[in-house]
Amino acid sequence: MDLLHWPGDYGLASIDVDCLHVMERDLEEGLDGKVRADILAFTTLVETKLKPAVLYLSWVDSENFTKVSRKWYANVLPFPLNYVVPGKLHRQANSYVEASYNLDEKAIGIQVLNTAKCCIDLLADRLGELNFFCGNRPTSLDAIVYAYLAIICKIQLHNNILKPHLQRYPNLINLVDRIHRNYFPSKEEPSTPSVSSSDFRLVDKLYFAGMAIGATLAYTVLSGFVTIAAVDEDEDEDDMVDFDDE
Repeated sequence: MDLLHWPGDYGLASIDVDCLHVMERDLEEGLDGKVRADILAFTTLVETKLKPAVLYLSWVDSENFTKVSRKWYANVLPFPLNYVVPGKLHRQANSYVEASYNLDEKAIGIQVLNTAKCCIDLLADRLGELNFFCGNRPTSLDAIVYAYLAIICKIQLHNNILKPHLQRYPNLINLVDRIHRNYFPSKEEPSTPSVSSSDFRLVDKLYFAGMAIGATLAYTVLSGFVTIAAVDEDEDEDDMVDFDDE
């Protein structure tokens, strides 16, 4: 099965499939057990509380799905995938969100988004005035948080009640901008590192960029704006995307 990767959009980074392998790099090298446990706990928090909300906003909300997600796919995917993939992702997102919250359809949206707001509150409190969650050096937690928050604050969704809530926390907005600027600079703008080379070596910066791309690939493929699609004609369409394959 061949994998095609599609460029980013809305100012987000392009995705390189090779960066999936960067997950083998230990970005927490040198950190003690307590800090590692903290990273694991907050990573789990993000995956369980923020992921359903991003899915809901991108694919379950009817206006966002119709006017943004499905439209984006129609423009970038070849025929017939542009007809098949959006509907499949829409159904998978509905199933995932419903499985995450055992509530009726009307109540589920409110609960999903309120839970995500609480998660954002906790992340803002944990980050405080630090450059990154563990100090002056980014970790896998920063990469995963970036992958989610960048979708919330940069994608032009029609209904996005999480964006104004996120904007209440300049430290989180600055984190997204810092990572975006330092590790995914545009061709027109050179990168301006915010930490010295002694704090974070160049090789580690490259690994972190790959980790963030890998996180974006693994976690924001669900958003529909950065996409991996299987194109093997012999494969069943149901194998193309799975929100649980992370």
